[in-house]
Amino acid sequence: MLLLRRLATVESLLGHSDMSLALLNLAGSIDDSDLATKVDQAQQLLELRYFHGAVELLTNVAEDEQDFQAREGLAEVYQAMGMSALALDAYGEGWPPWSRQRWARWRLWWRSGGPFRLIRRRRRKQEEAMLRDWPADEPVPPSPPADIEKLLSSVAVLVNEDRRVFALLEHTHRLIETEELAVAAALLRDDLEANGPSAALLCRLAWVMHLQGQDSAALSHLDEARRLNPRDLETVQNLVGILISLKRFRDALAVVDGMPPPDRKHPDVRVAVGEIYRAMGLPALSLHAYGDPWTLPSWHRKGRHRYWWRSGGPLRLLLWRPRRLEEGVLRKWRGYTQHLRVLDTLPWPAQFDPTEIGARLDWHIQRSVLIVERSEAIKRWAGRAALLGGGLVAWLSLSLVARRAWPHSLAWAAVMGFIGTLVSFGALLIVFFRFANATTWYGVLMRGAPTGLVILSSGYAVTRLPPPAPAWFDVVGGLLAATAGLALCYFVAVTPSAIWQTVGLRRLWRRGPREDILDELLDILDGLAHPTRRNELDWRSAWMSRLERAAVTLERRLPAALRPSDPVTAAWSAERARGAAAAVRLLKRQITAPVEGSWDRLTAILRDEVVVIATGDLGKLRWTAPPSPAAVRRSRWRTAVVVLRSIALAAAPLAVVFAIQPVLGLEAQMLQWAKVTGLAWAVLYLLLAVDPTVREKIEAAQAVGSLFGATGPDPGRPERREPHQAR
Repeated sequence: MLLLRRLATVESLLGHSDMSLALLNLAGSIDDSDLATKVDQAQQLLELRYFHGAVELLTNVAEDEQDFQAREGLAEVYQAMGMSALALDAYGEGWPPWSRQRWARWRLWWRSGGPFRLIRRRRRKQEEAMLRDWPADEPVPPSPPADIEKLLSSVAVLVNEDRRVFALLEHTHRLIETEELAVAAALLRDDLEANGPSAALLCRLAWVMHLQGQDSAALSHLDEARRLNPRDLETVQNLVGILISLKRFRDALAVVDGMPPPDRKHPDVRVAVGEIYRAMGLPALSLHAYGDPWTLPSWHRKGRHRYWWRSGGPLRLLLWRPRRLEEGVLRKWRGYTQHLRVLDTLPWPAQFDPTEIGARLDWHIQRSVLIVERSEAIKRWAGRAALLGGGLVAWLSLSLVARRAWPHSLAWAAVMGFIGTLVSFGALLIVFFRFANATTWYGVLMRGAPTGLVILSSGYAVTRLPPPAPAWFDVVGGLLAATAGLALCYFVAVTPSAIWQTVGLRRLWRRGPREDILDELLDILDGLAHPTRRNELDWRSAWMSRLERAAVTLERRLPAALRPSDPVTAAWSAERARGAAAAVRLLKRQITAPVEGSWDRLTAILRDEVVVIATGDLGKLRWTAPPSPAAVRRSRWRTAVVVLRSIALAAAPLAVVFAIQPVLGLEAQMLQWAKVTGLAWAVLYLLLAVDPTVREKIEAAQAVGSLFGATGPDPGRPERREPHQAR
């Protein structure tokens, strides 16, 4: 009995858990009343993650035998399952006889609530519910033969094999330390070919391949080792680690999701999942994946604690449901990468594996989704806080204006100020978030800023009317000024996060121009696979927009990423990029006005372009002569500069009036006329800048008005000549 138990312990230490369990089962069949054998059986079941079997075995033993060894084993099972209150109950009421057991029971007492019995009672109910919902054990694999002679002969075979494997592992370890990776890989391959597959040798060979930079070969060896020993968590950790280094987060999560449910609750697996989310930039999900830190080993607990501080520490408590935000990022990432399935349908060259480029594209999309979602969340909460603070200031200001306009009670003025604030918020939503809504910087310059200036100037002009004006004009002017002020507060609050989003996305696009192009083209291919979308004008517009964005990236960012060292090569590559972009832009004609066979030709061209870009054979890109520089329209940023210059020139007279007033000290009436003149100039200049044909429209209106007057020419006015006659 004792020899079988000792042999089972040795086999367990060597990694042969199934053989160790078979030896313990044989020892238990010889003497069913031996308590130590049952405790060892439960420990082996716990090592194999058969939690329900271990709990059932030790529960029966603890009820029949008042032995503290069985209670300690049951407490260890509950503790491995993360149930500290049930683990404390397993020890019973009395104190353990040994100091180690007393120390373990005291720690469980603190973790389950300490002196607060209410907390311990509540935790016990939660853990009982967890135990009822705990996933069932996996089917127990077939045991080796129960005959003692056959079993011992099987153990002898395993011992001989372990001697050979451990000797080779020790030899290759020394070779790895001396950087002789090629020799170590050759020795491992020769042994595997001569003696058959071994999980330990395959894992070592995978590590050597990883050190040599051959990650694809390392992954194949780890997959084979996992098939040989699917319950080995160290192999899973190594596999997940290499996938993380390759940024193949989807595959890493799939590896963990494919594990049995009891295995996914193991501390090492939880740490692996936490590392995946950590590499993806999702700290809330990472910390949640770690689970209860007290159920982790000390080194993992310290690593989690360090990551908690690096990700914000106690400042994260100020965030509003950060895990919900990151779960939304995962959902949108999975939704935005549906078009990557097109990669499996493309005609790839024989020696090319699209897995790597697909993983890079997947990571590229995940990072862009993360940047956008984080910045949008910051903008949302910053905008709400700004509107709340701006609304409070607007309420106080409008209350003072109402108090001055109509000398009533303070409460009545506060009510009027509140109503005015609501009106200002309504005007803000209607004007700035609907009619003049701008989602880009260009839109802000073209619509948002001029609208705000007009509203603010109108409010100022209304409040500065001569004294005969009614008192409620001040209230109207205050409402207009409050609306513009709320819009300005919102813009100032969301601008930092918008700038951070723009900088982050541009940096990502600059770092991965090829992934950006493939993302656009694959999305078009995925949409073209649905014939019903081809006749929808919205889908056509979206596809042409994506083609234009792919062309811009191909023309500007891709040559910059190549970084040619001499100006001649740089000019040549720029010319080739312009021609390739022009060829992409020509595809928009087949979307705009398709004929019979246009959609099939477009699909075939896009498939070829995706294959060429993904494989790096950029010389095979379709090329056409680029348009001349004179035919290229002006960029948006140049238009933005023109708009800024127009606004500056329009506001120059008003700025001069306010600047010289402290120096010249103009009279009130003269200052009033100067402001009105400056405001009229600003409005007229902006109208002329927005619509250069406004002069012709005014003259046309005058001509229409002259129809109702005299039919003959005015003798006191010279006859107007046509532009081609004027000299």
